[in-house]
Amino acid sequence: DNQIRFIQDYAHVERNAAGKANKMVGVSWDITEQKLLEASLREEEQRFRNLADSAPVFIWMTDASDNVIYVNQQWLDFTGRTLEKELGNGWRDNVHPEDEKLLNSGYNAQHNQQSFEQSYRLKRHDGQWRWIYDVGKPRFLESTEFVGYIGSCTDITERKIQEEKLAEANKKISELHLMALRAAMNPHFIFNALNSIQFFVTQNDRINALNYLSKFSKLVRGILNSSISNTIKLSEELELLKYYVEIEQVRFEDKFDFELRVSNDVDIDNIEIPSLLIQPFAENAILHGLYNKPERGRLTVSINQSTGLLEIIIEDNGIGRVAAIELKKKNFPSHKSVAMSITEQRIKMLNQEMNNATEIFDLYENGTSAGTKVVIRVPID
Repeated sequence: DNQIRFIQDYAHVERNAAGKANKMVGVSWDITEQKLLEASLREEEQRFRNLADSAPVFIWMTDASDNVIYVNQQWLDFTGRTLEKELGNGWRDNVHPEDEKLLNSGYNAQHNQQSFEQSYRLKRHDGQWRWIYDVGKPRFLESTEFVGYIGSCTDITERKIQEEKLAEANKKISELHLMALRAAMNPHFIFNALNSIQFFVTQNDRINALNYLSKFSKLVRGILNSSISNTIKLSEELELLKYYVEIEQVRFEDKFDFELRVSNDVDIDNIEIPSLLIQPFAENAILHGLYNKPERGRLTVSINQSTGLLEIIIEDNGIGRVAAIELKKKNFPSHKSVAMSITEQRIKMLNQEMNNATEIFDLYENGTSAGTKVVIRVPID
């Protein structure tokens, strides 16, 4: 009927004892349908490659053993490789060393015939490190046999840079807030201390006035130095705390005792914490808890260390927060405590930075308020 068909021949030649061919027996198949399917498949593959090469993302395929069997032109342009070199999973050579172990563990955990998503750094052909976001899906034959993965990658470096800038901006905002709060706290304390110096001068108590002024000047100098930086050595923070407490003890005529407990395993000279972190809580305990206590009070600051964490406990046996609030309402109904307000704001800011690491507990003894305990947990290296 004049149709052109593809024929495949297989033949066997029979020979005699001398090796001369006597006859040939063969079989022929009509393989036209197979040839048409192969041509159609090649067309589809070429169409896929054209689409993949024009896509704005990297496209790749692997076999069931996780060997690369295809990558598009975008990927080759990024790596500067040829398809022949890319076949066989050669792209792993360009993964950042810090990401390689994590990426390999991710493959072992996620590439179990499941979809996956991951990010890692990859080196461009020009030596630049770029962040790659990778998404892969499993491929199956007749819905049962797992034959590999197909996936796409996107260069998300610019997004990463913007995220880092945003994180840095948020950190700066937090630091600026804390600096502003410290700036508000310092004048408040200085005002109270100057009142005490004025009191000693008017009472003609020159010795106490000079001692007080000496400690006060050291404290102010330390506060000004610590305000420049967001962190301070623990030893320096504790020295400022001692100066502050001694000034308040003199001002309130030894109305309370003070005890500082530091565990032996705490290296106060090599640990840094947010500057002026402890003093506001000690100030709040003295002014609102111990000052209004009829009998002599006690302020205790304990510092302990566990793995990667510094725990600071400020505890007083004053009248407690509830009684302090009621007393303020009775005596100063319109007064808003600056120290309390600043302390509350600092707690809020520090909680944001330290993942809710500051807690305040009301203490009770036989059902009666017996003081307040503040626990601060600071991450350390």
